[in-house]
Formats: sequence, structure tokens, C-alpha cells
Amino acid sequence: MIIENDSIIERKFTTLNAIIFDLLGFLYREVSNAKNDPSVLWKRVTKLEALLSFCRKTLASHDVDCQQRNIVIRARGMEAGDDQTATIFIITPTYKRETQIPDLVRLSHTLMLVPNVFWILIEDAEKPSKSVAKLLSTSAVPGIVLNVATPPKYKLNASSPHWLLPKGAAQRNLALTWLRNNSPKLGHGVVYFADDDNTYSLKLFSEIRSVRKVGVWPVGLAGGQLVERPIVEKGKIVRWLVSFKPERPFAIDMAGFAVNLSLILQHTHAEFKYEVARGYQETQFLSSLITVDDLEPKADNCTRVYVWHTRDSPPKLKGEWALKKQLGISSDYGMEEY
Repeated sequence: MIIENDSIIERKFTTLNAIIFDLLGFLYREVSNAKNDPSVLWKRVTKLEALLSFCRKTLASHDVDCQQRNIVIRARGMEAGDDQTATIFIITPTYKRETQIPDLVRLSHTLMLVPNVFWILIEDAEKPSKSVAKLLSTSAVPGIVLNVATPPKYKLNASSPHWLLPKGAAQRNLALTWLRNNSPKLGHGVVYFADDDNTYSLKLFSEIRSVRKVGVWPVGLAGGQLVERPIVEKGKIVRWLVSFKPERPFAIDMAGFAVNLSLILQHTHAEFKYEVARGYQETQFLSSLITVDDLEPKADNCTRVYVWHTRDSPPKLKGEWALKKQLGISSDYGMEEY
């Protein structure tokens, strides 16, 4: 199966999607206000919904069924260093929880607005789930779903703080292996590790696409700060404005850097490890690829925030537990997960 990443066509469909969503919202509001004949308005809504469905299907057919074993990405004009057409390979570890699907839906809607991306989703599970596969297949974002379980001794307990053990190492490593194994088919691109619960400005992806080696930028709401960021002088990173272990060579959040695919392919042993000191996952990985002097400051010399390390709070489900106790069933009984 071939993906012909035609950014012009993709942008047209993305724009059309956005316009139709706006029109639908307007018409729904008109109906609720009852200022016009509801029957006429609902007919318009139905027509627009049909048009939206057609656009989605057309865009999806332009992309790829990434569950096929043989995947070829043929990007037109993708020469080395051509940042206008470079593919952004998004690596997203994910795990089963109440907010997993809502988080992934939100991220998929962001990625639908970004031309020329390939989304690698890796489930922390021994077996793949139908819900994540269905989410990807219906999102119109080209990508693939992989799965690998975190070794039991590195799994967090429900009561453990989120920072106690490294998360997502096995999943990110599997994605790196997939990229290396499929490198003859991939062309040129940039790799970005995007957690499923972060918030991303579309401006970030323009910064990512232009990365030649390793690009860095600030991350909002990271490390207990409003912003964690590199300090830039004369185009070079001179230090890191962080409170936690600022002496780290790469005192940066996972969301704060992207790596050109060529470096991943050249350094075949570069991977994430569990046996590293707290906060050193990024340093350990980046040290195997590059030196601090070679980092590329992005986001207007690291003065702008385009990504936020947001984290969902566990939902309060007292009513759910009460329902199970009363009726012996859950509220989503008989429903598909997605």
C-alpha cells in the first residue's frame, strides 16, 4: 500500500473539514435557539453531515490502511533537508485507562490538521485493543498501531507517583525499531515523541518539520514550573531554566525535542533505558545522538511555548461504583469502547 503524501490535497480536505464543522455548529445553535424553522435547518444539517462524511472517507482513502504488513511511503519532492515536505513521525505510547480514548481522540483531531504526518501508536499491552485500532482507522491520520507490555518490575502501582519509574520506554523503543526496520520505505523525516495527554499548538509542527539534527523548545507546565526552557545566547543553548537537576546535560522534557530520522537510523543502538536515574531518560537518549552544542533552538530562540505538559486528573466515578453495587453492571454495559 502506498501513501502519496500530497500536502496540497490534504490541506484542502483539512480546511473543508474545519469549515463544515463551523457550519454544523452554527446550524445546531440556530436549531436550539428556535429562531428558524427546525425542519428546514435539520435538513441542512443532514446534508452537511453527509458532505463531512464524504470528505473524511475521501481523505482516508488518500492515506493508507496501516495495518498492512508492507508499507511504502512515497513523498513527492522529499529531498534531504526539504523541510516543507519532510514527514513528521509521531511516536505516542498509550495505556489503558478511563481517559485513554478521549485523550487519543483529542490528539488525533490535532494531527488531522497537520499535513504529512505518520502516527505510530504503541499500546502498553500484551495484545492490541480493538478500540485503539478503530480510533486510528477512523481518524484519517495515516499511522500504525503496535503493542508491547512494560516489564512487570517497571510498572507503577495505582498509588505510586507518576515520576517514580520511567514510563513508555519499551513502547518508544518498539517504535524506533519499527522505523529502522522500515527505513527503506520511509524517505526523510523528523521523529517526535508526543504523549497522548499533552496539548499541542499547530505551530509546533512547523518547528518540528524544519529540524536538521535535534531541535529543542520550551514546554509549558513541566517540572512543576510554568515553563521549562533552554536559555539561548547567540543561537546556542547555554543552560536550562529548570529547578530539578539543572546540571543535567539535556535538562529537557520528552515533549521538548525532535530528532531527524537520519540520526535515528545512523545510531542503531540509541534507545530508552529503564536503569537510569530519575529525570535522565531524555539525557541518556539524546547523549547517544548528539552534543549540546549541536542543538537547534526553535520557537523563536526558545521564547515561545507551543506544547504543554498537561495531565488529566483521574475521573471521579463514585456514581459508577454505586451503580455497580446496586445493579451489578457498569454504565457502559453493551456499548462499544469506541
